[in-house]
Amino acid sequence: MRHPNGFRIRSWLFSCLVLWVAPAQAVPAGALPPDDWREEATKGWAELRAKCLELNWRGKETHINSGTSKDQGETFDNRISNISFLRNGNEFFLININEIERFNSKARPGDIVVSPGNQTSIGMNSSYVFEVVRPQAGRPFTLRHRAFGEKVVPHAIMFRLSSYVDFMVSIRSKEDLAEMVAAPGFHVQAVEDVTEAGGKYVRVRFTKEANKENVGVKSGWLMLDPKCHWIVKESDVLWTNGQKFHKVCEYDVDEMGFPALKKTSLTMEASRGNESSLHRYSIDFSEWKYTRPDKKEFYLPRFDLPE
Repeated sequence: MRHPNGFRIRSWLFSCLVLWVAPAQAVPAGALPPDDWREEATKGWAELRAKCLELNWRGKETHINSGTSKDQGETFDNRISNISFLRNGNEFFLININEIERFNSKARPGDIVVSPGNQTSIGMNSSYVFEVVRPQAGRPFTLRHRAFGEKVVPHAIMFRLSSYVDFMVSIRSKEDLAEMVAAPGFHVQAVEDVTEAGGKYVRVRFTKEANKENVGVKSGWLMLDPKCHWIVKESDVLWTNGQKFHKVCEYDVDEMGFPALKKTSLTMEASRGNESSLHRYSIDFSEWKYTRPDKKEFYLPRFDLPE
């Protein structure tokens, strides 16, 4: 199964975590030699990705974009949506997006667009991928997209999917940390013990050599939690194109030692000449659990549409 840009629809693409396997032993931050964090962290990330195969959550997404451009001057686009995410293994997932408020620079001053019941749902099962929409509550769903066989997912759908799932083991959606830290061009500058709000963490400062396309991470730091599968608690990175990304995860730890997220936030800044942009994205989670929904939830009849 391939995305049009060539990468596979694998569990890491959608997940922040995956299948129950025995968790890695918690390792005190100060007990690790400078390079041993890499092996321990990679084990923890694999366990998180495996656990994500049964991850289900609900939350409120806030997405605020602002910027300046030569043609349009100052612009902004603010959106608030209720999101739910369901997962059952590698081939069954569903994301429901209910936009509840939107306001942008093209609206009249004071206008807030509220669209109760406006829903987009994107899913995959063992037979096909699909996208369905409805304009408001009480109206029927209509099928916008469905693909069988190779189950190629349009870029716009895949981009939105990847934005909702890689909270804990990435610094930006689609960035595979295990591959990044194992790459020959990844250079550790420092490994530091950090005590913050009563917790003990490991901060890894690094630089990374550019790939052939000169695209990707250039430098930054990761704050990792060795007591909770090396979840990325916070990260701050610079991209080769000058974009800056800062991400924070707030979480509790469940009875099995896995994170239960309370909030995740990502800030992206970019500038070029006289143009700049600032994107602030966050989700406040109201529900976070590891369970496997009935597979009938992932088919079109769930939306009163025929197969």
